[in-house]
Amino acid sequence: MFEYNELKLVNIIATSIVMLFSLCGFGCAGDYIEYTTLDPALVSKKIHFKKPMVYFVFADKQIAKKYGFIYPKFENKKIIRDLVSKYTANDLLSYIPNLQVEPVKEGMTFTIVGKYWVRHSLLKRQFAPEYQKLILRDGHNIYSVYMVSGDNIIESLMPNTDFGDH
Repeated sequence: MFEYNELKLVNIIATSIVMLFSLCGFGCAGDYIEYTTLDPALVSKKIHFKKPMVYFVFADKQIAKKYGFIYPKFENKKIIRDLVSKYTANDLLSYIPNLQVEPVKEGMTFTIVGKYWVRHSLLKRQFAPEYQKLILRDGHNIYSVYMVSGDNIIESLMPNTDFGDH
């Protein structure tokens, strides 16, 4: 039969395997979207960006996965565009060269229509901050998302848009 030390080793290995499966099953489940209520002061607010902007278009699911883009929905429509500054896009295109980019007309009006949090798995949350994205509709009725930094959306928008200029 087994000796005490051998049983102890088998018990430690079994416990480690169970913990590993539990962590990967629940802690590594991936990022997900948590839709939240938008501040009434922001609903239907119109903004213009101070810098030239472009859309990253995530029509290809493999490219979206590589970039970490999760497809949000608004009014039962899947949003495939991420709004970023033209300067940010130039930096990221070397990392994801096949990413489709659409220009945005300078001075385009965007209407804030929603927001959500990108939540991380338990494990990833320890290393990467969670963040909010606004859902925007442009003057051509195209929906996109735009990442805001920090918890205060208004403070995040003021340096990059005309939000505080009205």
